[in-house]
Amino acid sequence: MATSNSNNFNLVTNQIIDLAYERIGVKTDYRALTAAQQQRGKTLLNILIKSWIAKGARLWKTKQGTLFVQPNQASYIIDGLTADVTESYVSTTTTTNILSGINIIPLLNVNGMIIGDFFGVLLSNGNIFWSTITNISGLNVTINNPLTDNVNLGAAVYVYTTKISRPENIDNAQCIQSNSELPMVKLSRDTYRAITIKNSSGIPNRFFYDKQLNNGTLYLWQTPSSALYLINFTFQQQLFDFDNPSNTADFPVEWLKPIYLNLAKELAGFNSISDPNFLTLLKEDADNSLADAEGYDRETTSIYFEPATEINTNTYR
Repeated sequence: MATSNSNNFNLVTNQIIDLAYERIGVKTDYRALTAAQQQRGKTLLNILIKSWIAKGARLWKTKQGTLFVQPNQASYIIDGLTADVTESYVSTTTTTNILSGINIIPLLNVNGMIIGDFFGVLLSNGNIFWSTITNISGLNVTINNPLTDNVNLGAAVYVYTTKISRPENIDNAQCIQSNSELPMVKLSRDTYRAITIKNSSGIPNRFFYDKQLNNGTLYLWQTPSSALYLINFTFQQQLFDFDNPSNTADFPVEWLKPIYLNLAKELAGFNSISDPNFLTLLKEDADNSLADAEGYDRETTSIYFEPATEINTNTYR
């Protein structure tokens, strides 16, 4: 017999819920689930997945982002709306001097650009002017808003499609200057707050990420002295919800077993399952499958040890 040559097996929301109810004996071949049971299963499934955020990083949700800075701006709100921050972008330059008030920008190339993209161009005053693309004709790009200052020949242009929503965490960051990368030090809240001169201008070499309920704010120190600095960072993306019966889990398929078994463990308490032997076995199966998945979700890499050092905040004063 031949193999299938496919590896696209997955389960959708209702299938996960059905398996969980079957595991605790509530759903059988002769007893279907009620609408209320389906809804409770979906609610507990979302609660379960959200609780796993506290377990830490997920390799498949680790992404790379780029923040476009403005001179002397220390903080940037990352909420999918405010800061100019994205996972991927294209860059080019202008091919002529452009006067303030113009909204047609001649470019060296327009590869990868589409109508509706966010469009940033370096003004002669050193700031990046942001708008959106409304038309592309040859190498000329029309933007929604007219320039607020002149633009020089060869000015940097950045274009991207989608802003990053609030990261769960930012693991590390680098300041990109021309072709060099400067690793940035991640600060705690207290260490950042202890910096007395937060508006000191230069090359950003430290950062603090403040995750709040609806958005996150990335603080840089020093504040960028140039808009040409780019901040590349590694972040943890949010886990997606189970909204519809046909949604698949925002997890690799090896997590399907711990997902449905741990959901079954949660549902057992809501369905008056009281057999202690059954509950013990269910808990063991759920815990072991989760441990197996978490153990597999690890990078194979070298470990280095070095003496601990403490940042002296007095050096910033």
